[in-house]
Amino acid sequence: MGGWDYYCFLCNAGFYVQLYDFDDEQDDDRSDSDAAPPDRPNMKQLFPRELVERRLQWLAKFRTIGVNRKAVGIKQCYLSGPATTDEYGAASIEFGDHPNAQGRGENFPGDVSCYMSADGGEDDGDLPIHESCLTVLCEAFAQAQGIEQHWTVECSNAAVPFDLDTLFTALASLREPCQSFLNLTHELEPDQYFYLDWDRMYYYLDPLESDNEDLQANAGRAIPVRPNPARKVVGENRPRQGDLFQNLPEELMMAIADFLPEKDLISLMLASRATYGATRSQSFWKRRLQRDAPWYWEAFSSSSPSVINSYEEEYQKIMMQARRPVELAKRNQHVSGLANRRRVWQASQEALKMYAELCPLDPNANTESIGEFQEEASSHYFARVADQKESGHGASVQFFFQTAADMHMEKSVRFFWTNKALGGISVRVGDSVLSFGDCATPQEASNVLELSADDWLEKIILNISIDSHSWQDPRYNTTKITHDHFVSGLTCYTLSGKEYH
Repeated sequence: MGGWDYYCFLCNAGFYVQLYDFDDEQDDDRSDSDAAPPDRPNMKQLFPRELVERRLQWLAKFRTIGVNRKAVGIKQCYLSGPATTDEYGAASIEFGDHPNAQGRGENFPGDVSCYMSADGGEDDGDLPIHESCLTVLCEAFAQAQGIEQHWTVECSNAAVPFDLDTLFTALASLREPCQSFLNLTHELEPDQYFYLDWDRMYYYLDPLESDNEDLQANAGRAIPVRPNPARKVVGENRPRQGDLFQNLPEELMMAIADFLPEKDLISLMLASRATYGATRSQSFWKRRLQRDAPWYWEAFSSSSPSVINSYEEEYQKIMMQARRPVELAKRNQHVSGLANRRRVWQASQEALKMYAELCPLDPNANTESIGEFQEEASSHYFARVADQKESGHGASVQFFFQTAADMHMEKSVRFFWTNKALGGISVRVGDSVLSFGDCATPQEASNVLELSADDWLEKIILNISIDSHSWQDPRYNTTKITHDHFVSGLTCYTLSGKEYH
């Protein structure tokens, strides 16, 4: 083994930048008779080597997703820290802050194989992925779950918006023995050794490089620009003869335009002046941008909103970058990485689909079953924390470790009780304490669970009790019964196999 380079499982590009001089020499030696036909542009002139090479350095920045069979607990997959390529299908990884990555590597800690095992043994082979592609994948998962979580390389490796074990298992069917890539629709075919296909150089640009401020206002429109005054009064002019949409209400024309896919929308607007005039609202183009370019999340982020003066112009610029990068290069205009981002996003959707077969992602997928559970729970088994109180940490309270070093510190969990009901929980890791609920009760009204280094809770089973009492309602002269549900006890299981009551 070792005769194949390994590739990013999402974009199918390699992890180093090699622009061979002999490629340029061969181009110089070509005779005029061998020149490319007029309809085929010279990509090495459109993307000059001296400008492209510095924009390809992102290829060398990658991580791996793998399995550590020595990890304690049910979950054994990890996301590594930064990795570097090695020979014979190997990669050297930094462990990063994911607990399962610690000690990974058999003979040399930090050295992993990116090949699928030939014998189907325990060496599953890590899945390498560029850091930029991983960011796109995380955004795709976040959008699919209806959450706004923008993972970046500065975030914790344990904070990705998907379960690493589920993803690794879901993608297993796309791997073959000794294979160093995945069978996703990448639009790039892997060869034995990674090289840059110059005819599709725009697929090797950093997908996170949008350079929105550099996009030309006159970058060209998928739909030809008409003068703005005519755009405003287009409804007052006589529509072209034979326009089937001229007598339809604007609301109906917008509904039709909303329904059409991107390519058909362009055809409709070129064919119908009435439809073109009806779609002049900002809200229409904002919807189209979000629908046709979900991979352009910068336009819709509430945490760092973009200043967009015209969503129609933004739509045209972004779609031109994503769909027609060569046309922009012919005009000597900047080509960003959005074409590659669109491609990586499509591959992410395939990974999402396979993941969802094992673990549904749609937040509304189980609405009916959740409703049934809540109805049942509210009448019989609904557990609430007694005497709720703000913890001071708000929604940021998270009982997991931000760094791998925390996992190796001694820890304790204290459960506070109020009138025999669970009122609060506090977790101490080293000198740091996080608390939730009412933790102000006396120490004698609490239980503490001491955990050694390298051990942690695997699961907690709550004992739900019901306290029923009757009371007289003077308004209707009737007797009513109130059922108070509370947590009266719990059983803790640790990763080391111990059980505490």
